[in-house]
Amino acid sequence: MAKNQTLDIGSVRRNLAIILIGSIIAVNSVIVFSNPESREVYSNLLVNATATIALGLALIVMYRQKIYGLSKVYATLAAGLILLFVAERISTHYELGSATEMSFPSFVDLLRLIGYTFFAYHLFRSYKFSRKSLVPYWKLLLLSMLINVIAYSGSVYSVATNIIEETWMWDLMYNASYLCIAIALFWYNRFFIFKNEDGEDSGGKIISRPYARF
Repeated sequence: MAKNQTLDIGSVRRNLAIILIGSIIAVNSVIVFSNPESREVYSNLLVNATATIALGLALIVMYRQKIYGLSKVYATLAAGLILLFVAERISTHYELGSATEMSFPSFVDLLRLIGYTFFAYHLFRSYKFSRKSLVPYWKLLLLSMLINVIAYSGSVYSVATNIIEETWMWDLMYNASYLCIAIALFWYNRFFIFKNEDGEDSGGKIISRPYARF
Protein backbone atom coordinates (compact mmCIF):
# COMPACT_ATOMS: atom_id res chain seq x y z
CA MET A 1 0.00 0.00 0.00
CA ALA A 2 1.33 3.44 -0.89
CA LYS A 3 2.74 5.69 1.79
CA ASN A 4 0.18 7.79 3.66
CA GLN A 5 -2.69 5.93 2.02
CA THR A 6 -5.48 5.72 4.57
CA LEU A 7 -7.72 2.82 5.43
CA ASP A 8 -11.40 2.74 6.25
CA ILE A 9 -11.24 1.31 9.78
CA GLY A 10 -14.87 0.14 9.63
CA SER A 11 -14.18 -1.77 6.42
CA VAL A 12 -11.06 -3.37 7.89
CA ARG A 13 -12.92 -4.54 11.00
CA ARG A 14 -15.78 -5.89 8.89
CA ASN A 15 -13.42 -7.85 6.65
CA LEU A 16 -11.54 -9.31 9.61
CA ALA A 17 -14.85 -10.28 11.26
CA ILE A 18 -15.89 -12.07 8.06
CA ILE A 19 -12.53 -13.86 7.89
CA LEU A 20 -12.79 -14.88 11.56
CA ILE A 21 -16.33 -16.24 11.27
CA GLY A 22 -15.53 -17.97 7.99
CA SER A 23 -12.40 -19.57 9.44
CA ILE A 24 -14.23 -20.85 12.51
CA ILE A 25 -17.00 -22.34 10.37
CA ALA A 26 -14.56 -23.90 7.89
CA VAL A 27 -12.27 -25.44 10.52
CA ASN A 28 -15.04 -26.74 12.75
CA SER A 29 -17.03 -28.08 9.80
CA VAL A 30 -14.19 -30.53 9.16
CA ILE A 31 -14.73 -31.90 12.67
CA VAL A 32 -18.53 -31.86 12.67
CA PHE A 33 -18.91 -33.56 9.28
CA SER A 34 -16.05 -36.02 9.68
CA ASN A 35 -16.51 -39.74 10.16
CA PRO A 36 -17.23 -40.45 13.86
CA GLU A 37 -14.39 -42.97 13.88
CA SER A 38 -11.84 -40.37 12.78
CA ARG A 39 -13.41 -37.32 14.42
CA GLU A 40 -11.13 -37.44 17.46
CA VAL A 41 -8.06 -37.39 15.21
CA TYR A 42 -9.30 -34.43 13.20
CA SER A 43 -10.37 -32.47 16.28
CA ASN A 44 -7.01 -32.93 18.01
CA LEU A 45 -4.98 -32.06 14.92
CA LEU A 46 -7.02 -28.95 14.15
CA VAL A 47 -6.84 -27.67 17.72
CA ASN A 48 -3.07 -28.06 17.57
CA ALA A 49 -3.02 -26.25 14.22
CA THR A 50 -5.07 -23.25 15.41
CA ALA A 51 -3.05 -23.06 18.63
CA THR A 52 0.15 -23.01 16.55
CA ILE A 53 -1.14 -20.13 14.41
CA ALA A 54 -2.08 -18.09 17.48
CA LEU A 55 1.27 -18.79 19.14
CA GLY A 56 3.20 -17.89 15.99
CA LEU A 57 1.51 -14.50 15.72
CA ALA A 58 2.07 -13.85 19.43
CA LEU A 59 5.79 -14.51 19.01
CA ILE A 60 5.93 -12.14 16.03
CA VAL A 61 4.24 -9.36 18.00
CA MET A 62 6.46 -9.96 21.02
CA TYR A 63 9.57 -9.77 18.82
CA ARG A 64 8.48 -6.50 17.23
CA GLN A 65 7.62 -4.83 20.54
CA LYS A 66 11.09 -3.54 21.31
CA ILE A 67 10.39 -0.02 22.53
CA TYR A 68 8.46 1.55 25.43
CA GLY A 69 8.67 -1.63 27.53
CA LEU A 70 5.71 -3.20 25.74
CA SER A 71 7.72 -6.30 24.86
CA LYS A 72 7.24 -7.57 28.43
CA VAL A 73 3.50 -7.11 28.18
CA TYR A 74 3.32 -9.19 25.02
CA ALA A 75 5.86 -11.68 26.34
CA THR A 76 3.28 -12.68 28.98
CA LEU A 77 0.74 -13.36 26.23
CA ALA A 78 3.30 -15.44 24.31
CA ALA A 79 4.21 -17.31 27.51
CA GLY A 80 0.56 -18.10 28.18
CA LEU A 81 0.05 -19.37 24.64
CA ILE A 82 3.22 -21.46 24.83
CA LEU A 83 1.86 -23.19 27.93
CA LEU A 84 -1.53 -23.76 26.29
CA PHE A 85 0.20 -25.06 23.16
CA VAL A 86 2.26 -27.53 25.19
CA ALA A 87 -0.89 -28.59 27.04
CA GLU A 88 -2.63 -29.25 23.72
CA ARG A 89 0.33 -31.28 22.44
CA ILE A 90 0.45 -33.44 25.57
CA SER A 91 -3.31 -33.96 25.49
CA THR A 92 -3.08 -35.03 21.85
CA HIS A 93 -0.34 -37.51 22.72
CA TYR A 94 -2.45 -39.15 25.39
CA GLU A 95 -5.64 -39.15 23.34
CA LEU A 96 -4.14 -40.43 20.09
CA GLY A 97 -0.74 -41.96 20.68
CA SER A 98 -0.62 -43.34 24.20
CA ALA A 99 -1.91 -46.63 25.52
CA THR A 100 -2.48 -45.11 28.97
CA GLU A 101 -5.17 -42.61 29.86
CA MET A 102 -4.26 -39.22 31.29
CA SER A 103 -5.24 -38.86 34.92
CA PHE A 104 -7.11 -35.90 36.33
CA PRO A 105 -5.88 -33.57 37.65
CA SER A 106 -2.66 -33.82 35.71
CA PHE A 107 0.38 -31.80 34.67
CA VAL A 108 -1.64 -30.62 31.66
CA ASP A 109 -4.19 -28.98 33.94
CA LEU A 110 -1.41 -27.16 35.79
CA LEU A 111 -0.01 -25.89 32.47
CA ARG A 112 -3.42 -24.60 31.45
CA LEU A 113 -4.04 -22.80 34.74
CA ILE A 114 -0.63 -21.11 34.65
CA GLY A 115 -1.21 -20.23 30.99
CA TYR A 116 -4.54 -18.59 31.88
CA THR A 117 -2.76 -16.61 34.59
CA PHE A 118 -0.24 -15.23 32.07
CA PHE A 119 -3.08 -14.52 29.66
CA ALA A 120 -5.08 -12.66 32.31
CA TYR A 121 -2.02 -10.64 33.28
CA HIS A 122 -1.55 -9.59 29.64
CA LEU A 123 -5.18 -8.50 29.43
CA PHE A 124 -4.79 -6.44 32.61
CA ARG A 125 -1.57 -4.77 31.48
CA SER A 126 -2.62 -4.20 27.88
CA TYR A 127 -5.86 -2.60 29.05
CA LYS A 128 -3.82 0.02 30.90
CA PHE A 129 -1.88 0.78 27.71
CA SER A 130 -4.86 0.64 25.39
CA ARG A 131 -6.51 3.59 23.76
CA LYS A 132 -9.94 3.82 22.23
CA SER A 133 -8.67 2.41 18.94
CA LEU A 134 -7.30 -0.69 20.70
CA VAL A 135 -10.51 -1.61 22.51
CA PRO A 136 -11.67 -4.12 19.82
CA TYR A 137 -8.32 -5.93 20.13
CA TRP A 138 -8.66 -6.15 23.91
CA LYS A 139 -12.31 -7.26 23.77
CA LEU A 140 -11.51 -9.99 21.23
CA LEU A 141 -8.68 -11.33 23.39
CA LEU A 142 -10.94 -11.28 26.45
CA LEU A 143 -13.63 -13.15 24.53
CA SER A 144 -11.09 -15.71 23.35
CA MET A 145 -9.90 -16.38 26.89
CA LEU A 146 -13.47 -16.80 28.15
CA ILE A 147 -14.23 -19.26 25.33
CA ASN A 148 -11.04 -21.20 26.09
CA VAL A 149 -11.84 -21.39 29.80
CA ILE A 150 -15.39 -22.56 29.04
CA ALA A 151 -14.03 -25.24 26.69
CA TYR A 152 -11.56 -26.40 29.33
CA SER A 153 -14.26 -26.47 32.01
CA GLY A 154 -16.50 -28.48 29.70
CA SER A 155 -13.71 -30.94 28.98
CA VAL A 156 -13.08 -31.40 32.69
CA TYR A 157 -16.78 -31.97 33.28
CA SER A 158 -16.93 -34.53 30.47
CA VAL A 159 -14.00 -36.46 31.94
CA ALA A 160 -15.39 -36.23 35.48
CA THR A 161 -18.79 -37.53 34.37
CA ASN A 162 -17.25 -40.12 32.03
CA ILE A 163 -18.79 -38.62 28.87
CA ILE A 164 -15.59 -39.15 26.91
CA GLU A 165 -17.32 -39.68 23.55
CA GLU A 166 -18.48 -36.06 23.38
CA THR A 167 -15.22 -34.31 24.34
CA TRP A 168 -14.61 -33.40 20.68
CA MET A 169 -17.43 -30.88 20.97
CA TRP A 170 -15.28 -28.75 23.27
CA ASP A 171 -12.57 -28.74 20.61
CA LEU A 172 -14.91 -26.62 18.49
CA MET A 173 -14.67 -23.93 21.16
CA TYR A 174 -10.90 -24.32 21.47
CA ASN A 175 -10.60 -23.69 17.73
CA ALA A 176 -12.83 -20.62 17.97
CA SER A 177 -10.72 -19.32 20.85
CA TYR A 178 -7.37 -19.71 19.12
CA LEU A 179 -8.69 -18.23 15.88
CA CYS A 180 -10.00 -15.20 17.80
CA ILE A 181 -6.53 -14.76 19.28
CA ALA A 182 -4.94 -15.09 15.85
CA ILE A 183 -7.20 -12.44 14.29
CA ALA A 184 -6.67 -10.05 17.22
CA LEU A 185 -2.89 -10.41 16.98
CA PHE A 186 -2.95 -10.07 13.19
CA TRP A 187 -4.93 -6.84 13.64
CA TYR A 188 -2.41 -5.50 16.14
CA ASN A 189 0.64 -6.59 14.19
CA ARG A 190 -0.68 -5.15 10.93
CA PHE A 191 -2.11 -1.83 12.05
CA PHE A 192 -0.41 -0.86 15.31
CA ILE A 193 3.23 -1.76 14.68
CA PHE A 194 4.70 -0.21 11.58
CA LYS A 195 7.93 0.77 9.89
CA ASN A 196 9.20 4.31 10.36
CA GLU A 197 11.06 6.25 7.70
CA ASP A 198 14.34 4.58 8.69
CA GLY A 199 12.80 1.14 8.18
CA GLU A 200 12.79 0.28 11.88
CA ASP A 201 9.86 -1.03 13.86
CA SER A 202 7.91 1.52 15.84
CA GLY A 203 7.79 -0.83 18.84
CA GLY A 204 4.06 -0.52 19.19
CA LYS A 205 3.49 3.19 18.58
CA ILE A 206 -0.21 3.77 18.05
CA ILE A 207 -1.27 5.10 14.68
CA SER A 208 -3.84 7.84 15.15
CA ARG A 209 -6.97 7.82 12.99
CA PRO A 210 -7.24 7.67 10.04
CA TYR A 211 -4.93 4.67 10.02
CA ALA A 212 -1.96 5.06 7.72
CA ARG A 213 0.34 2.39 6.40
CA PHE A 214 4.01 3.03 5.71
